[in-house]
Amino acid sequence: MRIEKGKVDIPESAYTEITRMNNVTEVRYISNRNSSISIQKLNADEYLELATGEIKEFKHTKDRTGNINSLYQTFRRLRMLINANFSGSNKEAMLTLTYRENMTDFHRLCTDFKNFVLRIKRVYPDLEYIRIAEPQGRGAWHLHVLVKRSNDDFYIENFKLEKMWGHGFTFVKNLRNVDNVGAYVSAYLADIPVNPDDELKDGKPKKVIKGGRLHMYPPHMRLYTKSKGIKKPESYIVPYRKIKKTDLGKSVFESSKILYDDNGNIITKIKTIQYNRKR
Repeated sequence: MRIEKGKVDIPESAYTEITRMNNVTEVRYISNRNSSISIQKLNADEYLELATGEIKEFKHTKDRTGNINSLYQTFRRLRMLINANFSGSNKEAMLTLTYRENMTDFHRLCTDFKNFVLRIKRVYPDLEYIRIAEPQGRGAWHLHVLVKRSNDDFYIENFKLEKMWGHGFTFVKNLRNVDNVGAYVSAYLADIPVNPDDELKDGKPKKVIKGGRLHMYPPHMRLYTKSKGIKKPESYIVPYRKIKKTDLGKSVFESSKILYDDNGNIITKIKTIQYNRKR
């Protein structure tokens, strides 16, 4: 199977998936939705191919390099989760938490963050968060944490945050007037293939730059976590002709892909359009 860019038009009669996330709305069209199940997982290493009855082995990878599309989908879900909960208000901020030493233990990272949440919630009991882990070139971890309050504006002086974290340098970024927080946070993850279809202004594909950090992500790890008050974005299926595009704001992003099988036959066509009401 291969994936290529290509022109994809959405028929007016086609059904599309629409996801509203505060001021950002995504419309996604898939020409052929495969609802049939072709395999049944037996255990962590084997699966049953239902069409032939054969038992086969999963191909495991030691890092994320072997499954770029899986990582891309993870970050797509993350961007949508962010935009469903953060819109660039005074109640929101992004915290960066680092370590003084070359700390490479992911389990310790999770424990340190849990303890940090207990401390910061003593001061801001209404705080909700999305925590994103990011590996560095030297193998160390640090965290980006999106925080929001439900009742009051969020403000903390950096020296107080650093004392509360207790492991190294910290930074507070106000998100006021950021109209696409999901895309903004993606800029901090520049070595991740956040959107392989997008290109830099100089024409150099971003995916060439963003692939460098893939091997640093251990397989099966949770790249992000969230607090209970963070809601998942809601999607629904609607005919394309019934979508009132003028109510969605400006079209700010489009992506078209065509999937082919090994014989060159088209499996499906996918088009994604993103709108922003603040632009």
